[in-house]
Amino acid sequence: MTVVLDINILCNKMVENENVKTLLCNYGVCIESVISLANWMWEGEQKIELDQIEKEVDSNRIIAIQLKKPSIKDLGVYIEKCGEHYLYNLWINTAGHEMLDCNSVTTKNSSFYEMIYEAIAEIDNKDSGCIKIVGIGLETDFYFDKDIRSVMEKSRNIVSWIMRDRKTDSDLKKSYTEKSVGGLDMVILEKRC
Repeated sequence: MTVVLDINILCNKMVENENVKTLLCNYGVCIESVISLANWMWEGEQKIELDQIEKEVDSNRIIAIQLKKPSIKDLGVYIEKCGEHYLYNLWINTAGHEMLDCNSVTTKNSSFYEMIYEAIAEIDNKDSGCIKIVGIGLETDFYFDKDIRSVMEKSRNIVSWIMRDRKTDSDLKKSYTEKSVGGLDMVILEKRC
């Protein structure tokens, strides 16, 4: 059985559409469809264009983007507004990539995580520090709150955190190893094995 790797990105503003398209293209990913939803029951489903996303999200609708990459069985993005923030959930079916079916960063999957960190850095640099916090893991339950401590305490199944706040409580950090990646002006915390 395969699981889904979630990359939850909480932003202070919407990421520019051109930056999203460029990033996807750089990684060989195509957009198959963009759908606007009234709720998580998939009611009020309507197909929209990429340039309509911000208006739909600001109207408290949920966006579901189906993506395609030949080497990945299934992937997509959900976008929703949380208070004054925007939550992007990129999900990847791990079928064929079993090294990702792990609750920690290992020597077998570290190159994939490095690629994620580089993509996050690219987004954050192009959209001038729009990212507040990122939580990466398997079948995650990402809890939104304005307070970073609450986000970290209440979220589940997070393997790696990326955050701007370098003063995060040491109690929260003790389960993680801190690292940095070139080009990313944020802290990375990877779950210890």
